[in-house]
Amino acid sequence: KDEKIENDDEEYIMEVDDSIEKGELLDALMKMVDLVIDKKLSMNKVIEKTISKDVVALADNETIKQINALSNKLKIQIPHKSHVFATLLYELANKINDDELIAQCSLTLASTKNIMGMYEESIKQSEYALSFLEKIDNEQFKGVALGNIGNSYYRLGEIEEAIDYYNKALEHCKKINDLRQIGSATGNLGNAYYRLGDLDKAMSYYKEALEISKKTGDRRGEGNRRGNLGNIYIEFGDIEEAIEHYLAALDISKEVKDIRQAGTALGNLGNAYYKLEEMEEAMEYYNQALDISREIKDKRGEGNRLGNLANAYSESGDLEEAIDYYLDSLNISKEVKDKRQAGTTLGNLGNTYYKLGEVEEAKEYYKQAIEVCKEIKDINKEKTWNYNLGILYEDNAKELKMSYNHYKNAIKILEEMKDKIKKKSQRKAFGELNLDMYAKMFLLCLKMDKEEEAKEYLNKEKSDSLKEILKNKYEELKEKPSQEQASLKDKLEKFIK
Repeated sequence: KDEKIENDDEEYIMEVDDSIEKGELLDALMKMVDLVIDKKLSMNKVIEKTISKDVVALADNETIKQINALSNKLKIQIPHKSHVFATLLYELANKINDDELIAQCSLTLASTKNIMGMYEESIKQSEYALSFLEKIDNEQFKGVALGNIGNSYYRLGEIEEAIDYYNKALEHCKKINDLRQIGSATGNLGNAYYRLGDLDKAMSYYKEALEISKKTGDRRGEGNRRGNLGNIYIEFGDIEEAIEHYLAALDISKEVKDIRQAGTALGNLGNAYYKLEEMEEAMEYYNQALDISREIKDKRGEGNRLGNLANAYSESGDLEEAIDYYLDSLNISKEVKDKRQAGTTLGNLGNTYYKLGEVEEAKEYYKQAIEVCKEIKDINKEKTWNYNLGILYEDNAKELKMSYNHYKNAIKILEEMKDKIKKKSQRKAFGELNLDMYAKMFLLCLKMDKEEEAKEYLNKEKSDSLKEILKNKYEELKEKPSQEQASLKDKLEKFIK
């Protein structure tokens, strides 16, 4: 059996040798990449061949730079292949022992590692590249290395650390007047502040980055920023505006043949139609996005799309199917160390088990979700899961104190987010989207005989819509004869009349 494997290896190596004999380095490398992807040869075997005397003889500096640039482009469309490609080029650069090649190939490898979910390794690789860039005094690529490190910290949920590196990248790129990289660093800062719940600051960075992309003719960057702005409009409840941005992002992704960006845009369109409660349309977009993620072996994207589909199944009442999809999504998020997706999925499992009436299960998932969101500073989701856990506890008259604490945590985060929104109309729209939170807290305070505090919450959010919610609640209570409900009705009557 071992002899058979060895013979097969030799047969595959002969295919590579054929390209080497013709002097076709790129073709030889591409064949080796395919052999690893198809699991016909091990990575170690292919690396051994890559740094062999025959291959090194073909590898002049200019050829390696051109092939590395190709590998960098491939990372968007076929990241798994690009990662193997970048690994081989990095090994070849080290064999040639050229500092500039090592730096450039290290950067590409770091970038592919980030895409593949190997964040700690990506940081080390970028730092290694940075040390060579400083050694050869190459200013051009330092901003890229700093941005790569920021991206890895962002994926790890260490947002403050990411912002620090994005600012370093921005400062460096301004110093050397690299407008395209200035746009990239600016957009990345938008992503970081979006994660921190500072929607106003995020929008400002996204708009600035979008203008830079247009100015430099960076269509891919323009598509990314369009999608980012769509996410902000979703938060403000402007779904139609969000859809316009997502459709523009989708058109650009097709134009530049960026299949990964197309998948993101399709997933975002699914989210928009989900918000509009058009589940069939949402699921159609989610399934298209899932197909793309699987085609390009984007595990992170696959996990996100499975979670999206689970949301749609849950909303449609197919709760058992939803749980299956959530668990698949959770497994992938753990595999690729995507803590943000894990936090979202844990919370959504809480929602689904709550709908099934399995309260203890739901409670446990909500608590896990809150802890993950705290760890990665995903305050928007932390707000949501605190609020949902508050609703769960309020169902039990003996646990009103726990409900009160979680509502309070949610409203504290909500008000921090709202205070950061400078534009009055957007601040009002954001508040209107979260009125239920104030209404629930107001009613809970009445239940707990905290009438003065209830009044404070009513005054904090002076809104006709809130008054309407409370009037409807009053009418509902009038029809419920229980002593507890009658008591709440009488307390509420003082405030709405």
